[in-house]
Amino acid sequence: MMKKMILGVSAFVLLLSACGGDDGDDGASEQEQEVIAALRSQGGDSASAAPMDDLSDEEVSCIAKGIVADDELLDSILADTEFEDLTVEQQVDAFGMMVDCAGDTLAGVMADGMMEDSGLSEEQARCFADGVIDDRDLMVGLLQASSGGEPDADLIQAMFGLFDECGVSLSDLG
Repeated sequence: MMKKMILGVSAFVLLLSACGGDDGDDGASEQEQEVIAALRSQGGDSASAAPMDDLSDEEVSCIAKGIVADDELLDSILADTEFEDLTVEQQVDAFGMMVDCAGDTLAGVMADGMMEDSGLSEEQARCFADGVIDDRDLMVGLLQASSGGEPDADLIQAMFGLFDECGVSLSDLG
């Protein structure tokens, strides 16, 4: 049950990380515009593009600037590598950039998605989403679990700690 729940949250973190969607190219360098276009083309019309649709132009430009500064990630993005095919390290770097540039927006999107798929209240969902966004170790563990890794005791303990902090019971998760 716990592994299934961790994989579900991991999949949502991965979904948030998949890119595609806003007009964040105003004032961006030529290379940043190329990255923005690549991110858009990867997301397409899929459900994974939805989180990017909620980001402001400034947030999208910020993410593109971070990618341009990371040669390995830049090469992967420009080569149209799907997010799921990036190394876990690259996924963590990309998601970290998204959190740094648009953490509040992403937490809101994550909370909305969690409320749709569970019995969580808005307060519980936002608390949990903020907790995941604010805890890089937890985020890394979830990305590793979503890439086929086994959730370790520290990840399970962190998840239960966050559940407790947010007043979430396993029955709330559906």
